[in-house]
Order: sequence, then structure tokens, then C-alpha cells
Amino acid sequence: MAIVMRKNACVRARTRFGFSFFRPSLAASALALSVAFAPLAVALEIEEQPKPSQSFVGNYLAGRFAVQERDKDAAALFLGAALQQSPEDSNLIDQAFVASLAAGNFDDAVEHAKALMKVEGDNRLARITVAANALRGRQYAQVNKIMEGGFENPLARITGTFIHAWAEMGAGRKAEALSMVDKMDDLGNGDIRRIKDYTYGMLAEFAGNTESALAAYGRAYEAAPGNIRVVEALARMYAKTGDFDSARELAEKFEELAPGHSLIARILANVKEKQVPASPANSPQAGAAEAIFTVGAALGRDASDEMAVMFYQVALLLQPDAPMPLIGLSGYFDAIKDYPAALAVLERVPDDAPQGISAQVSKARLLDKMERTDEALEILDALAIASPSRDVFLARASILHEKKRYQDAADAYSRAIAVTGEVRDADWYLFYYRGMVRERAKQWSRAEQDFKRALKLKPEQPQVLNYLGYSWIDQGLNLDEALKLVKRAVELRPKDGDIVDSLGWAYYRLGRYEEAVKTLERAIELRPEEPVIQDHLGDAYWKVGRKFEARFQWQHALDMEPEDPELIESVKAKLKDGLPEEPEQKAAKAGD
Repeated sequence: MAIVMRKNACVRARTRFGFSFFRPSLAASALALSVAFAPLAVALEIEEQPKPSQSFVGNYLAGRFAVQERDKDAAALFLGAALQQSPEDSNLIDQAFVASLAAGNFDDAVEHAKALMKVEGDNRLARITVAANALRGRQYAQVNKIMEGGFENPLARITGTFIHAWAEMGAGRKAEALSMVDKMDDLGNGDIRRIKDYTYGMLAEFAGNTESALAAYGRAYEAAPGNIRVVEALARMYAKTGDFDSARELAEKFEELAPGHSLIARILANVKEKQVPASPANSPQAGAAEAIFTVGAALGRDASDEMAVMFYQVALLLQPDAPMPLIGLSGYFDAIKDYPAALAVLERVPDDAPQGISAQVSKARLLDKMERTDEALEILDALAIASPSRDVFLARASILHEKKRYQDAADAYSRAIAVTGEVRDADWYLFYYRGMVRERAKQWSRAEQDFKRALKLKPEQPQVLNYLGYSWIDQGLNLDEALKLVKRAVELRPKDGDIVDSLGWAYYRLGRYEEAVKTLERAIELRPEEPVIQDHLGDAYWKVGRKFEARFQWQHALDMEPEDPELIESVKAKLKDGLPEEPEQKAAKAGD
């Protein structure tokens, strides 16, 4: 398709708040935040270290292609080069600005933003960026000037208010700063209300108004008790007032939702020693960065959200080593499978940050995804010595499980259980996963004990019910009870194709072929993309005499290109010879 250069795309960058941050007429912003436009006809190969072309068209096309490919560094490079060749093109200034900001090239981004403001004074993202840069340089009066007139757009108004308020705080006008956020309209949106209360709490805490901070964090907690940043803030304020018992209770309650969370473990350690955890808002710049990150995190519930990247980068403009924006940005690159970029961002997280251990664990997971498993395990082994925690051992177990090193994985799960201390109901999954790898390591008696322990902690957990029930059926043990367990799992998860498949396969193994067919057909409806279920249905069809349909299902399973070599070999044999009288095939279990 031909490329119409400088044509507005009119794509709305919608947010989860229900309104757009960018004007629909800004093609560049929309292009940077969306990959929905049609692919370019020109096939451009960007080298690992690209160099700008002497041609304006070449640079522009390369930049557009890089935007489509989500290669932010290349997009900034080529669009910046095109802008040098056509410096008066306002649309190109916009594109180069957004690309530079997305890539974290802040000097270029600020320069382009200032140029853009001269031709489009109401450009929201440009004003936010220039204001953030002024706040970074402690030019508080300049922030006031940039923020004059405010913003009509709700999201821009919220973001601008936070930057403006922290500039007022930096200038010593504490009451004005607090008033700005207090008067801010939350638009009746629960997320915005929680972010407003959290930011007000940070401002009040920074100003030394403990009572107001405690009240604001309390309101934020009521709205979002599962938000780690809010829990951390409220626990910190309890500790500041000397109420260490409430701080501990709050952290322990959150740990029930997220067992072994390294940040909560750090809070609990501080509280135990009657130490007050550090605030992320230890300066106006850091406070604004935290507020902007919080907005971005709310926008980017989907880790691959392009708009969230802009907020993370504005936060990093304010505080380059802010851990949470770095972790959020790394998560974005991870979600789009740009693992080297994700790893490079995590390298910037300070080792002594509260999130330092979590960042190291994430680095190990990324290295494993990059097939650098030995390096990943080295990181985790070092952490196991320096900072042993459940997160560390679970990450190690997960990697080893994936690599089919089942005994080593079981040992890692055992260490995770050992550092847990008192086992609670929420810890059921530790025994479930250890049971799974022990079963694969041919240690059934020990695996069975783990599954029973998991069920004792969580009697109605469908994955455990399914796994234990089918394992018994597979071995001809406790058949009546086993079928009850699998049926109960299906009752709890009627739309889980894997679990429904297990029930169908259980019927098959028990010789109840008509029931197997009916149940496996339902499983196929729920998970048509799963070759194992296609294979199971083929077997059931064969047993009830529907041999043509059986061969169709087996061929369909093979056409889906399954990864399991044993499954491929088995299906090929059945396509050739059909089923033997006594099939020897192990069922797939949900949770693999």
C-alpha cells in the first residue's frame, strides 16, 4: 500500500479511564501509541546499530517502520534524523518528540517538546514533559508558568496537577500544594480517587502532616487493599506514629494475598526492628515521579500498553533511578518479548532499592527466556545465599520445572517451604507444585502426600482436586473417590477446558466411553486449540466405533503442530494402525 506521508491517522489513544490523553488530530502521538495501522509496503531491514540515511524519505519510512515494530530507539533515531532534514514540519516534530520520549532520550524529547509548544501551545504531552523537566531542574516558577491555564483534558489535568503540586511543595508552598490535589476532581472514578488520595498522602507526609497523611493513605487502602504501594505507604505511616503492631498486621494481611512478596518481607523486617521504612517521595522530584508512575500503572493494567510507557518515561525524566517506573518499563518490554531491552532497563534498578531483590529475580527470569539459563540460576543461587526468600526459591523452582529438572525443582520448592516458616492456607500452592514435580520425577508416594497436604490447606482447590483425582485413576487407585474429586473440580471450573478434559479422560480410562465422548466434546469447545484434547477425543471416538471421526481428530491434533515428541509419535502410530485393544496413553493434566 502506498504511504501517504504526514496524513493524520485520527486514532484515539483510549485509556481505561474512558477518555483520551492525546488529541485525535495528533497523528504522531497516535502512531506512537498504536500498532494498529497497516504495515508498510516497503520492507526495511534495520541493523543492530542502524545509521540514518542521507534521504529524508528513507529516514521517515525507517522511523515509521520502527514505530510499527515497537523499536523505540530506532524510531527516535530515524525520525530525529528526518526532522533535522525538515525542521519546520510540525507533524514531524510531534512524531520525533513522542519517539524520543518513548525511547527515554530525554534531552531530545525536551528539545522537541519545546519546539512543538511554539507551534502547538496546547499539546498536552509536550507541556507535561517540559513541566516535568523544569521540576527536575528545581525551576519551580517555570513549572507554574507552564501550567497556567491548566488542561481541559481530564487525564492531562490530573497529571499536570500532580507535577504542579510537587513544584509548589518544592518552592515551600505546602498549603498550596495540598490544596491543589485536595480540590482535584476525581471524576467519580475509583482508580483516580485512589491515586488522588495516595498522592495527597505523599504530599502531606513530605510536609510533615502525619495525621493528614495517615487519613489519606487510609482512604486509598479502603479503595485498594490489594495495592502494594498503598499498603506500603499505610504501614509506613503506622510505623511513623509508633503503631508497629498495626503496621505488622497490615503487612501480614497483604502477605495472605501475595505470599512471599519481597517488598512485604522487607517491611516486616523493618517493623520487627521498629524501624520506619523509607518513603519513595523523599524529594519533590521523587514524589512527582511516584505520582506519575501510579497513573501510568493504572493505565497499563495490560503490561504491553503503549500509553503507560509515556508515563513511565516522564517519571524517569524526573527521577532516572526510580525503581517502580523502571520495573514497569521492563515489564512492557517483557510483554512485547523484547527481552534484551527489558533486561537493560532492570540493570538500572539500584541494588539497595526496596525492589532490588524483586528486580534481580525478574532479571533471572528474563535470562531464562533468553536461553541463558545458567546465568539465571547463578543469579538466583547468589540471592539464595545473600537474601534467601520464597520469591528466590520459587523462581529457581519454576525455571528448573520448565527445564524438566524435576528433582532439582522439588528441592527448590522444599527450600521455599522451609523459609516460609508457619504454613498457612494460602501456601497450598507450594505443596501442589512440589507434588507435581515429584510425580514427574517418579516419586508418587511423596507427590501424593503433597497433594493431600495442599487439599488440607485448600479443600476446594480445583487444580489440586483434578490432579490428585486423575493421578489415582491413571494408576487404578481409589477409583470412586478419584472420580468424585475430578467431578468436583469440573463443578468448580466448568469452563476450564483442561479440567473438563481430565474428567473425559477419566471416563475413558474407566471404560465409560460414551460419557468420555460427551465430556471430551465439551472440552474441545472450551479449548479447541489444545492438541492433547483433540487426541483424547479421537481415542474416545475410536472406542465407540466412530473410526472415521477418530482419524479426523488425530490428524487435526497433528496439524496443530504439538511440541511434545511423544504425542506426535503416538498420533502418527494411531493414524497408521488405529488403537490397540489395550491403549497405554497417559492423560494430560491441567496445570502442566
